[in-house]
Amino acid sequence: MADFEWIEGLVCFAERDQLSSDVIAGVEREWERLRGDRAFPMREEIDPVAFLLWLPYLSIMELHDGPFRVRYRLIGTEVARFSGEDFSGKWLHETGWSDKHQALNLMLYERLFKTQKPVYGLSQVDWQGSSHHRFQWALLPLGNQAGALSHCLSVDDFSLIAPPSGLLWESEAITNQDDTPDTIEKN
Repeated sequence: MADFEWIEGLVCFAERDQLSSDVIAGVEREWERLRGDRAFPMREEIDPVAFLLWLPYLSIMELHDGPFRVRYRLIGTEVARFSGEDFSGKWLHETGWSDKHQALNLMLYERLFKTQKPVYGLSQVDWQGSSHHRFQWALLPLGNQAGALSHCLSVDDFSLIAPPSGLLWESEAITNQDDTPDTIEKN
């Protein structure tokens, strides 16, 4: 991977072609399908079933302007596992994160809000006593019925740091099974 300009040693922006994540690629394909010829799909068009394989890595945030604020509406199970908490329903300033971490997250969402286009990057995360783990992420804009950007679909791909938790493994096994009646009875 190319050299990146790290901000506070924790996060950097990247171009889409600098990321190799299959998770991001899968989510982005579905987002593009929903988007069609618009700038971005509507929040109401996000059907969890269409994103089933990637749900643990997804989060949805509300974006509010004047002043700019972020509210975490839904946090994926892998996102909660890596952050050590489920912060669904909290405003960014209510998370209890350090001022530095709050400012960095706000900067990412502000870039999405200002550009109205997907934003990509890498972040460093502490995991199992080590702070040298990096993961790839994407922020994909979502709109309201008026066509204004109102939400963000976030993809945090932690799969290169640690295997997914048991629930994700079970859902992938079910999805990949031959679901004929004979096969189901044998399992």
